[in-house]
Amino acid sequence: FFSKGPMTNVAEPMKIEVHLAYEKLPSIDAKGRMVLRSKVKRKKKLKGGKPPQKPGKGAKAQGKSAKAKNKKKRNKRKKSNVEVTTCPEEVLEDPEDLDTGYQELRGKVLAKLEEEDRRAEVTEVHRSVNLESKIENILATDCDTFYLVDLSTVILKYKYFKEFMPRVQPFYAMKCNPDPFLISTLVACGAGLDVASKPEMQKGLNAKQNPDNMIFANPCKMGEHIRFAAESGVTKMTFDNAAELRKVHKFFPNAEMVLRILADDSHSTMRFGSKFGANINTEVRPLLDLAYELGLSVIGVSFHVGSGCQSGEAYRNSLLLARKVFDIAEEKGHPMTFLDIGGGFLGTDTETVIFADIAKSITKSLDELFPPEIRVIAEPGRYFASECVVLVTTVIARREREREDDETHEQSTLVDYYISDGVYGSFNNMFFDYYQPTPVAMKGTSTPPVGAKETDSPSCASKNIELAPEGKTQTIVTPGGTEHRSTLFGPTCDSIDVVCKDVELPDLEIGDHVYFFNMGAYTAAAASHFNGFAPPKPYYIIS
Repeated sequence: FFSKGPMTNVAEPMKIEVHLAYEKLPSIDAKGRMVLRSKVKRKKKLKGGKPPQKPGKGAKAQGKSAKAKNKKKRNKRKKSNVEVTTCPEEVLEDPEDLDTGYQELRGKVLAKLEEEDRRAEVTEVHRSVNLESKIENILATDCDTFYLVDLSTVILKYKYFKEFMPRVQPFYAMKCNPDPFLISTLVACGAGLDVASKPEMQKGLNAKQNPDNMIFANPCKMGEHIRFAAESGVTKMTFDNAAELRKVHKFFPNAEMVLRILADDSHSTMRFGSKFGANINTEVRPLLDLAYELGLSVIGVSFHVGSGCQSGEAYRNSLLLARKVFDIAEEKGHPMTFLDIGGGFLGTDTETVIFADIAKSITKSLDELFPPEIRVIAEPGRYFASECVVLVTTVIARREREREDDETHEQSTLVDYYISDGVYGSFNNMFFDYYQPTPVAMKGTSTPPVGAKETDSPSCASKNIELAPEGKTQTIVTPGGTEHRSTLFGPTCDSIDVVCKDVELPDLEIGDHVYFFNMGAYTAAAASHFNGFAPPKPYYIIS
């Protein structure tokens, strides 16, 4: 689709299964079936070969088709000749309505990109086109290292966020990935922005974001950045100490302050409690008293349960603490109107952590603890950014060496591959974000991809290849080929630049490709230019 010629390697026609459940669109299930949210023609199974009569309508009702009859009752989820996986009706709607909701958001996104003169940089792709066809068409432009950014995934993630947490307005945490297309997509959908510095505020303002839908969520800010917030109308900002209150009073006395409290981060991969958050027992009351003494307005409370939260209980515990702070402020004659529940949402579901479950738990707690007039926001970052990006790299060098087993003394061949991105680039997330890369090898158009995770492998599934277990690699022996225990190195001269160790890969040559899923969160945002290697270029698509 990036060339004027015809599309090549389009996925063969396959069975379509309609899922009414929380998952991205389009996707491939474990059996290799394309999963689409599309309009479905249902045919009601009739007894006696005659359509059912509706009382009181006479012959006119008899003449109605089973299709029309069933259309009026689609919400009852009656059995039909179409495979349907159902879910609670109070959460998701009919597939027709789901598609309508997506199309409406998609239209807003494209209109905004057109307004920003960026529309031409986004390629529309039909839902049925498989991942490797998209990759191959970009490779045809002589680009050998790039991010494939699917804006459709971002739109759908926003839609599901609002469906599961209707009271909460997501404020995208720009620190996660400040890509301008990602920001504009979320702003068009209706998201706010969580900014941590003057440059991030500038990017948000460049995206025509309403300053009221931005929060300066950095408890320890630079004076110059506070001044810029005042000039730009970004009034909401967080604090957790007395010195910050005095600093804000000096530079922006009309700011709307949000007290960040120490939250329960015991269920998270990365904890923030050692750096941020006021203790509710010893620090909250003195801080509120000082703010009122300085004449500052404290409009609400924020907390953060830590990055990669594994449990809805952490949010519940933190919301209980926030409720106590609301009560303290009311006792002091300064009722609060604003609640920020932070981030911590995973980028992809796991076997044990499901976004929908955590979101429903949060919604239940909010309804129990806070009246509907309280404005509630969240600060999701990786939830929006992770899954929408696939990183494609190229094998730039290879080296073979022999290794002797310490116990059996048998010789085996090891193959080292050097790829075009590494830990000083996108894979800095291995150190800062605990990411564990799973390589997917792509050798021309004849070698099947290997190493894909079961939940992330549309390319494997579409070619009816057995999927690797979660987090592991698989070996596929191509005719006349061999597989090797391999190590993937990045392109720099530093020996620390190791992407994967001891993974099974087929025999790859220089110029073959390896790609990685879920590479949108905390990758490009922290990538460097070490050794002169620039971060990969993004290519944008939308279905």
